[in-house]
Amino acid sequence: MSQHRVATPTVKVPLPIQVNEKKEKFFEKTAEEKKKEHEEALNKLLKDCVREWCENTTSHGFANMVRTDSWIIRIIWLILVIIFMGYCIYTVVQIILTYFSFSVVVSYQVLSDSPSPFPAVTICNLNPFDVATENTTGAYINYALKANSITPNISISGEEKGITLVQQAASILRAYATADRNLTDEDRKSLGFTMDTMLVSCFYNHEECNTTEFSWFYDSDYGNCYTFNDLFDGNHELQNTVNTSKAGPDNGLKMELFVGLGGSQDYYTIKKGVKVVVHKRGVRPLLKYDGIEISTGTSSNIAISRTNYTKEQYPYSDCRPDPDTTLTTDSSYHIKTLQISKYYKKLCFEICLQYEQIIPNCLCADPSIPSVDSNMTICNNETALSCVKSQRDIFDKTQNIDDVCGPFCPSECNTLDYSTSISSSSYPTDYYGKILMAQSNLITKFNPKNTFSPDNKAGHEPVKHSVRRKRQGPGAPGAGSTNQSTTLSPVAGAGSTNQSTTLSPVAGAGSKNQSNTLAPVAGAGSKNQSNTLAPGAGSGSTNSPGGPNPSSGGPNKRIPSTSDIQSTVLMLSIYYDDLKYTNIVETPSMSLDTMMGLIGGQFGLYMGASFLSFVEILEMMINLGRLYAKYKNKKKMLKLKIQQIHD
Repeated sequence: MSQHRVATPTVKVPLPIQVNEKKEKFFEKTAEEKKKEHEEALNKLLKDCVREWCENTTSHGFANMVRTDSWIIRIIWLILVIIFMGYCIYTVVQIILTYFSFSVVVSYQVLSDSPSPFPAVTICNLNPFDVATENTTGAYINYALKANSITPNISISGEEKGITLVQQAASILRAYATADRNLTDEDRKSLGFTMDTMLVSCFYNHEECNTTEFSWFYDSDYGNCYTFNDLFDGNHELQNTVNTSKAGPDNGLKMELFVGLGGSQDYYTIKKGVKVVVHKRGVRPLLKYDGIEISTGTSSNIAISRTNYTKEQYPYSDCRPDPDTTLTTDSSYHIKTLQISKYYKKLCFEICLQYEQIIPNCLCADPSIPSVDSNMTICNNETALSCVKSQRDIFDKTQNIDDVCGPFCPSECNTLDYSTSISSSSYPTDYYGKILMAQSNLITKFNPKNTFSPDNKAGHEPVKHSVRRKRQGPGAPGAGSTNQSTTLSPVAGAGSTNQSTTLSPVAGAGSKNQSNTLAPVAGAGSKNQSNTLAPGAGSGSTNSPGGPNPSSGGPNKRIPSTSDIQSTVLMLSIYYDDLKYTNIVETPSMSLDTMMGLIGGQFGLYMGASFLSFVEILEMMINLGRLYAKYKNKKKMLKLKIQQIHD
């Protein structure tokens, strides 16, 4: 009997799974080895690249450090390289910081300039009011003082100081005339001394000049001011500058000026003389800060020297190369300055101070600061003027004008400054004084048409009518004048004897029995000469010195003595001390080329390197980057292969 076997199925472990696990372990092991091999190869390549750079660089310290087989020498070279590299980097940083500090160096040059353009010369009488030329000025003064509760006839009582009383009255009068909107320019000009009144003689480079060569402007402190060689003439037309080709007191501008009679034309003033400012053409000087005062009885030589200053523009300074040109970014103070004159930083500062400090606190403007706003309220009484002075004092103590107004008023990159030196001598000599006595235009100045005396009575007419009223014609008799006579003995010539003239002057209202005796200087050989003068009196005046002109156009006039001339006339000589001028120029202390040269020198001195050495460093960095990129690329490919095996 045969036996049959039955096959029993056997459970088997899936072979693919076993194979995959073995393969995975195999490839994982292979990948780790490959990664390690790649890293080792990369490190070797990087080291070789750096070593190659060190061996071939022009910076010798690195090459010597790598080539040597001695560790001691290698350490020494390493220390030296670190020390010199550190110091080199320090000096390079200092050089860069110096460059970006934008400092400048100043160079001085003395240059010759012939012919040289003559500067502008501004002249103002220290007395802003002439009460003798126009008969309306005295009435205006009386009215203005009484409108501010000030007695025109000033007298000291108690512990009062005379200078305080006179200065108070003078400041009120000046401010009142500046603030009076009823006055035109011609009205204001008629209040003060005109150039016709002041000018005795004028010469420029030995050629006679006249009043038409002076342009007029009004200053609150000094009244009428006149500028010789201004940028614009009296008709506001541009005019050419005058030149001079010679230096010294015999050249330039020479003038004799009359400043008013003592006792009759010097009311409400403390000093006699003129204010003189030498300045750039077209610039409105600030008389309260600029210029010098010249006294009567002197011949003053004003020697001029020039300095031209050129500054570097931004970023070396905040100066403007063209401040006379307006920009959309300019401040209103800058624009207002240009509406008055060519740009002048000091004037811009004053305008800024006006709007930033004075007007907000006093509700009116300082009359001494020029203005272009006709609607501006000017401080013209004692309370308001005290406020102005107080605000100026507060500002000076608590703030800096450059900090407040500097952002609004830029500095000029190119400036021409005039400096002056003064010498003076007594004027005139006795001999020249005798000559001047006979000079017709000077005699006329000593015989003014009007007289003035402070009037404490009320009832004066309004200012606008008083100023514009026409004065009476010369020779008109005054009301109620009686028994007035004048006996005048003119200066006698050689050998003249017993010369005399009888003259009856114009009498003012209510004046009577007035007389004055004047002893003139006699000529050579003259004898028995006498001069008796009874001046006429104005309204309320008594014994006014230098009285009215007895007869306009008549031959008999008061003859001034030498002492009269010394107290009323002065001489000015304004000239270049030297036609050479100082030229001061700013240049950057370090330019870009200089900075690069210094940096290259430091690297060459301390490291033996040049700018091409940095190109070698750049080349090495590029090679290192390429090697690393190859390593990353191979690493990425290996990961992709492993991922494919997993899949």
